Amino acid sequence: MKILVTAFEPFGSNALNSSQEVAALLPDAIGECVVVRELLPVDFRTAGKQLRSLIEWHAPDVVLMLGQSRKFAGLSIERVALNLMDTANPDNSGYSPVNEVIHADGATAYLTTFPVRELTEGCHQKGIAAQISNSAGTYVCNCVYYEALYLIAKNRLPVQVLFIHLPFIPEQGKSPDVAKEQLATGVVEIINSIVNLCIYLKIKVLWL
Repeated sequence: MKILVTAFEPFGSNALNSSQEVAALLPDAIGECVVVRELLPVDFRTAGKQLRSLIEWHAPDVVLMLGQSRKFAGLSIERVALNLMDTANPDNSGYSPVNEVIHADGATAYLTTFPVRELTEGCHQKGIAAQISNSAGTYVCNCVYYEALYLIAKNRLPVQVLFIHLPFIPEQGKSPDVAKEQLATGVVEIINSIVNLCIYLKIKVLWL
């Protein structure tokens, strides 16, 4: 089994991005799962294209995307991606779309293919702070989440997709913050749960 983990480069005035720092701490393998890490640009017009190329190149079973947000001091497990780009804050290329769709032929929204409540409760059982989020925003994080879900829906790809927002880390001097080692432990737990879910789903298909 192969999982593609993506993170984002720093953006705006930030010298660091917590998603990049946490992704760098992940092991190359978790059990029998191979972990491939890639960095995405904070750029509405190129991040989606790069993500599609990475999915085609690596052919992963799972795409797990990490991003940075100040919404919660823990893992925010995103349920929904909207077909919308809308921000007053320009991306790293200086582009700030207003009320633009990502794909004219796409659904208004796509939901993750994973059971977010079960993943969240699994984190709680391990003492890991996690919450369900029903909005990934309308910035680049949401844009790439939508791109991934759009790609697998349109092409009927056997790939599972999930996005997790992470808080700041102490090195950034902003709040809420959580140590990157602690966040990495949470992401590894999510990956373990994902692996178990995928194995269960494959066995269930064989039984039918």
